[in-house]
Amino acid sequence: MQDELKSVNQYMTFPLNDFEIAERKDILLKELDNCQVLASDLDDSKKRYQTLIKEAESHIEKLRLSIKTKEEMVRVDIYYNQPLRGEKKIVREDNGEVTIEDMDDNELKTYSQTNLFRD
Repeated sequence: MQDELKSVNQYMTFPLNDFEIAERKDILLKELDNCQVLASDLDDSKKRYQTLIKEAESHIEKLRLSIKTKEEMVRVDIYYNQPLRGEKKIVREDNGEVTIEDMDDNELKTYSQTNLFRD
């Protein structure tokens, strides 16, 4: 029978010279810096995602409430005494829809007074 050649792959320990040790130290410092950068990026990403999750949860809650109550809170611009004195023009910021309503008593008192302090 013929001797079969066999090879084995394994790890063995070898001593490092001064140059190799210095090289490993440089690599170690770079990896430590890289690890700190990655950890910082992870923290920033977590904060960003936590903010996005809170915003999504808030939006979900607003949608649930508007479906339940069949109404929603919308930002508007109100123009008093327009188009006529005693009326108010309400303009929705989300879609530009315009509504004209009569001013209530409190609005009439507040926005219909004559300016006593003219220039």
